[in-house]
Amino acid sequence: MMEAMGWISLSPSTDREHAINQTEDLLKKVLKLTGSFQSINQFIKVKELNGSNYLLIGINHNHNNGIIESVEQLIKNIGLLSKGCYGIVYVRDDESLENVNFRAIKLARGRVDIAEDSLLSPCNPTIED
Repeated sequence: MMEAMGWISLSPSTDREHAINQTEDLLKKVLKLTGSFQSINQFIKVKELNGSNYLLIGINHNHNNGIIESVEQLIKNIGLLSKGCYGIVYVRDDESLENVNFRAIKLARGRVDIAEDSLLSPCNPTIED
C-alpha cells in the first residue's frame, strides 16, 4: 500500500504581508503543478481557510506506481515557487523491504527535508499487528 497524507500552506512570502496578486499568481502556478494528480484513490486540492490557502494531499494506492516520488517532486517544486510555503506530508510504502515506516516530508523556507517518522513508526507494533 502506498499512502500520502498532509498539507502545505501556500504563501508567497515568509512575512505574511503580501499583495493579493502575488497570492493569485502562486495559486495559479500550484494549480498548474497539481493538474496531473487528479485520479482515482487520491486527491490534491487547494482550499482557502480563513484567508489562508492550503494544498491538501490524500493518496492511497495498492502498489508503487511512482506516486510517492511524484509527491516528493511536487513538494520540491512548490518550495522553488516560494520560500513562504511550508507544511508536512507523511508517506508510507509498505511494499518497501528496507522501510515499512512512515517518512515525513517537511517543506520550510523553500527547503525539503525527508526524515523517518517517530510518531506512527515503527508501524508494527505502533499501528499494526
